[in-house]
Amino acid sequence: MTPINTMQRLTVNMLRLGLAGLFAFLVLNNTMLRAAEQAGQSIKQADDGSVTLGAAEVKIEGPNAQLEGGEVKDIMWWTSADTTLRWTASVRMPGHYRVELTYAIIGNNNGSPLTITIGDQIVKAVPRAGSGFNDYQTGTAGEVTISKSGDLPVIVKPLSKSHEFVITIRSVCLLPADAPNEANDIGGNAIQQSAAGSFKLTAGEADINGMNAQLERKGEKNIGFWRDVGTSLIWWIHCEKPGDYRVELDYSLMGSYEGSKVAISVGDWTVKAKPQPTKAWTDYQIGNAGQVTISKPGDFPVVVKPISNPLGFIMNLRSIILVPAETPTEAIEIADKPITQAADGSLKLTATNAEIDGQAGRLEGGEKKYIAWRNSPDGFIKWPVRIDKPGTFSIQPTYSLATSTSTRQVQIDGEGQKATVTLPPTVSDSSKVSVTVAGQTVDNTLKAGSGWDDFKTETLGSVTVTQGGDFEVIFRSPEPLGTLVMHLQSVSLVPVGKESSEVEGD
Repeated sequence: MTPINTMQRLTVNMLRLGLAGLFAFLVLNNTMLRAAEQAGQSIKQADDGSVTLGAAEVKIEGPNAQLEGGEVKDIMWWTSADTTLRWTASVRMPGHYRVELTYAIIGNNNGSPLTITIGDQIVKAVPRAGSGFNDYQTGTAGEVTISKSGDLPVIVKPLSKSHEFVITIRSVCLLPADAPNEANDIGGNAIQQSAAGSFKLTAGEADINGMNAQLERKGEKNIGFWRDVGTSLIWWIHCEKPGDYRVELDYSLMGSYEGSKVAISVGDWTVKAKPQPTKAWTDYQIGNAGQVTISKPGDFPVVVKPISNPLGFIMNLRSIILVPAETPTEAIEIADKPITQAADGSLKLTATNAEIDGQAGRLEGGEKKYIAWRNSPDGFIKWPVRIDKPGTFSIQPTYSLATSTSTRQVQIDGEGQKATVTLPPTVSDSSKVSVTVAGQTVDNTLKAGSGWDDFKTETLGSVTVTQGGDFEVIFRSPEPLGTLVMHLQSVSLVPVGKESSEVEGD
């Protein structure tokens, strides 16, 4: 570009913007240039040995996240787990350093877990929730050793995104490890084993991984308002004494929300629990979910993941406790075990012991519960079963389905005019279902009865199980999204040759 063209362009801009607008443009442009220059510079160590990496000096790598604020800058609107923050620290005094983070969190939950990399060393941080958007606090993520002077990359990266926003960051600071410390501990260090060999994983230490559930702070902290089966809780433990451990939950669950189920994984082992109702949300009790084996020392994740939410809430959870299996307990039994065969070889799968997500399927009804099954692409109804007596089984659902009539309007364009036409009514008197057992799938169509209160039992088809073991019985439907497939009260798997009326429990 020639100088003449540049002057011509500048003249046009002056005419368009006016002198005041041009001045504002030049100031903004200069500010942006200075910010870009700062982002690429190394930050020097202060005389007291600290290195403060402010938001103004950050290089944001990835989508979302931006610099906000006046004289004091913050990194805000960080919504992508693929975005990282990068600084360069110029360290001239090798030694042992404490890593501190000044931050704020939107909402009541702890922040998304982060890794902070300094050179070739990594510390993990799980920022703790404060009292609001403007409540900035400083937390200690851990310590690193810098063995030689020079420029070091400092990178902050989310391990996951637990909420809509990752976190708001004002600064990362490296301080000599022996400097006075008033910061909170936000280190993502594994929870240590007690002298008695147990672990207590509290609500306040959990990483809430999902868009639902929150940390409640009144009294002893608990995780409440937990609705979404896609929201899990994660802790890490450091085990020095391998062995068998009993998994206990300190929880509450109102009786009107009974039926939720969770899976608790400790390393490679998983147990399932079906919490029994308590008297109130404030009435906590200890439940025994089962036993796991930790075979070697080391760090292991402990994950609590919902697998069924039939009525709207999972539970309130104060803690997970891992106790050596031989320790006496007064915990109530809440282990959720597979449905087993009756003496005659049949299996009875009821609405109340199904695994449903509360959206595709929801538990309804009075004394005799049923699943109101409204179809969704990922929705299913599932029962875990244990078959010790293999054979051929007839699949017999007990359900109700009413004939429904729907109308649809379409808009027609013709000769420059639009007209709305009502199509003839569509009558639906059946639902298509698909049932999978032990890798075999049966497809069939169930006919409507005289109404939603008219429950009847029909045979869908049969499957052959050649060897014993644990399996899942899964119901799906190819019906359109949102279709009320049926009200499903129960499913019986009956050895072929035996009438459904003879099934035990009917």
